[in-house]
Amino acid sequence: MKKISFRLLSCLLTVFTLLPVFSAAAQSASANGDEVMIDVYQEHEIFYEDHVGENLASLTAGNDTVHTSNGKTPINNLYDLKIVGSGYTPFTTFETSSKNLKLLGNHASENTSKNVFTLDNIDDRTAGKGMVTVIPESYMKDLEEFTISWINRVHKPKSGYIGLALFYDNMETVDGVDYFNGYDNYTYTGFTGNMMNSYAAYSIYDGKKVSFATESMNTTHPEQNTSIYASVTCIKGDYEYNGVKYTAKILSYVDDQLVSTSYAQWADAPVMFLYENDSNRWCVQFTNVKLKAKLPEKISVNTMLESSDPLVISGTSVRYEGGAGLRFYTELNKDSLYDNATAVETGVIMIESDQYKGELNVDTEGILKSENPCELQNTDLIIETTHDFLDPSIAGKSFIARAYVKYDIQGKTFYDYTAVEKASCARTAAKVVNKIENSAETAVMIDACSKLAGPLTAIDMMTLNILVPGTGSEKDTERYGTLNYEQRMESAIHMIKELSPDVLGVQELSTGLQLPLLRADADLSERYGIVDSADDTLQSGGSGEEGLCILYKKDRFELISTGVKYLSDTPDVKHSLFAEAAAYNAGEGVTAKFYPRKVLYAVLREKHTQQEFAFCVTHLAYTASDTDLDQTVRNKQAAKLIELIESGALFDASIPYAIVGDMNAKPNTEAYNLLLKTTEDIRYVADQAASATQGTIHNFKANYSGSSIDHIFISQADFYANLHEIVTKEYFSASLGKKILPSDHYAVMGRVTFLPD
Repeated sequence: MKKISFRLLSCLLTVFTLLPVFSAAAQSASANGDEVMIDVYQEHEIFYEDHVGENLASLTAGNDTVHTSNGKTPINNLYDLKIVGSGYTPFTTFETSSKNLKLLGNHASENTSKNVFTLDNIDDRTAGKGMVTVIPESYMKDLEEFTISWINRVHKPKSGYIGLALFYDNMETVDGVDYFNGYDNYTYTGFTGNMMNSYAAYSIYDGKKVSFATESMNTTHPEQNTSIYASVTCIKGDYEYNGVKYTAKILSYVDDQLVSTSYAQWADAPVMFLYENDSNRWCVQFTNVKLKAKLPEKISVNTMLESSDPLVISGTSVRYEGGAGLRFYTELNKDSLYDNATAVETGVIMIESDQYKGELNVDTEGILKSENPCELQNTDLIIETTHDFLDPSIAGKSFIARAYVKYDIQGKTFYDYTAVEKASCARTAAKVVNKIENSAETAVMIDACSKLAGPLTAIDMMTLNILVPGTGSEKDTERYGTLNYEQRMESAIHMIKELSPDVLGVQELSTGLQLPLLRADADLSERYGIVDSADDTLQSGGSGEEGLCILYKKDRFELISTGVKYLSDTPDVKHSLFAEAAAYNAGEGVTAKFYPRKVLYAVLREKHTQQEFAFCVTHLAYTASDTDLDQTVRNKQAAKLIELIESGALFDASIPYAIVGDMNAKPNTEAYNLLLKTTEDIRYVADQAASATQGTIHNFKANYSGSSIDHIFISQADFYANLHEIVTKEYFSASLGKKILPSDHYAVMGRVTFLPD
């Protein structure tokens, strides 16, 4: 298990983990329903450019781009590459064109092949240094705080700098036109070094350079075609750093991670793209440039509450000496509501689970309220508060809990609530038992928490895309030569026996050819029960539908129910498709068709603890023929799967469940995020997990790791994730006489522990 640092607070153990949400989002309302208007600062997008379909001629804007007699260049010319550093050779070629690089969540998809800036020095590999205006000066006037975000995409960067030059304050104005006047006054924030895996932040003022500390970026980027989301938030004010006074602070983020805090001399000036490279040509994409700023406007408190989410429960503690008790930790982000309030109070309320009727607020009958609701006087941006329930009678009970914040504004009272969550001493103690390594130092604590938590059940889950038989049942591979499905199934069966998962979901299965091999293995059949989707049309010349199956250990689990639903508007109709997929398949000359996709589920009961849970396996759409339609169909399938689960169409929606399979969706894509609506990907919450760079596809190529599209999702409120692993080992195939990988996908394993209510 993963080691963590911990400390005893008298008789409390703190577990700083976000409690899982399992129902509706936070509620907010005025206590008396009155409308109260307040002045707030709201973030507005005031500049946006995605460059889609544009070229240099159409992007160039602003002042006359012709050099003047003084040899200087107007600085408000968008995308005009005429500001070149002293001693550098101007670029021989500078072209600008782009397809859409999509922004999914806050990160870039990587499905485009064109670049915004193609910088090329054919004759001189000392590529050059320069600046290109990306946001004109007129947009920056009088902004007190703003955020600029953009996407960098670079093909095989070797060295140099790629980022933003901010607060440029070295202009010469001639006849009302601002001209570039050298590289003496600007602040840089952006990428540097090989493969854009490092970051730099520095400020140059009157020619003197000050460098600021930068953090290592946790995101690991590929060798080429790197796509990175970056943003900087700039705040005007009076700051001092190492004895030097500055007028602006800059917070720089890479893929939402804060990587540097730097300082600058503020100037209302253009924002420029700074490039510097001394080794090779570039293909640079700098796109989806956005400028957002907080601007004042009047808004009702109720509207503000509906759109804000200022409060979270950041952790819990459990008393294990002197009688049971719970402590909640909350964090309140100061916002316009706080600034407009005459009094602010936070607290936590709970109600016993069997009394919960779907509503929980400060007026709900039968609630428990934390012993120390706190009137907040703290002036920090984030206000942390503790809330205690120290009544020993709560030890063996389970609760539904939520935190609240109370505002008094203009003589009216308003409440905002977090989402409801499960809470109990046993639940928090179970997290302690799972999270902290047992040692002499922790033995007493672990023993006490084990008694509070009661018996805990862990299960090992696995997902495997088995790869359907190819033409003639053979697969030509770069790694092994020709393989047939029988040889691969021998390897797969050896893997299952050796790793011994408690429950396994298999996709892309021929129920006519591969499934019989699973059932025919005597040892496997003795250990595992097998349920399957019963129908595929791979060999019958029909729809190309693939089979699914679930294996579960018969000595551990009792099968309660099982079934299949299709991921379409008619889930009970065999082989059914969404209308878009059916229409595409009916098109003339279509070869790569959409196959029917479905979900197979099994409700299992653990024999020792009588704990029930549902295990679902699915395989979402992939055609590679129409990328946009592919995504549309896959998104609809993901949404339908969650709808079927939440509605109880598959099984009782209140029991724990897992969804495994080949989703054909990388993290942060829309389909993936739809599945996260009620679940967590164990890869990102487990104590131990596979490397962030390890993909789940290998295509039988040596030293190759493709995208991560095979996932294990668990219902948010029900499990503690202990382990995530991508199985990269080879396993023995008797007919080949050697070890091979059983499929073009790696299997994914996860260990999870049921949390008590």
